[in-house]
Amino acid sequence: MNKNILIWSVIFYKTRNYFRKWCDIGFRKSQEFLFWFKRIGWNYIVASVIMYVIVPLILYGLLVWGIYKSLMNSVKIKKLIEEDK
Repeated sequence: MNKNILIWSVIFYKTRNYFRKWCDIGFRKSQEFLFWFKRIGWNYIVASVIMYVIVPLILYGLLVWGIYKSLMNSVKIKKLIEEDK
C-alpha cells in the first residue's frame, strides 16, 4: 500500500468529526480575505470573481505559456543537434 494513502487515511479517520468545523473556519477566513478588498473599493462579489477566477486563469495561462516556450526551445535545440550530425 502506498505510504501517502495510509497517512491520509489515518488523518481522515482521526479528524472526521472536525471536518465541518474546519470547513466553517476556512469559509470565514475566505470571507475575511475578500472583505479586506473593500479598502480598494471592491465589494465581496467583485473581489471573489477577481481573486478566485481571473487571477487563477492568468496564472494558469502564464504556466501554459512557459511550458510552451520551454517545449519550443527544446525542439529548436534538437533541430540544431540534428543539423550538426
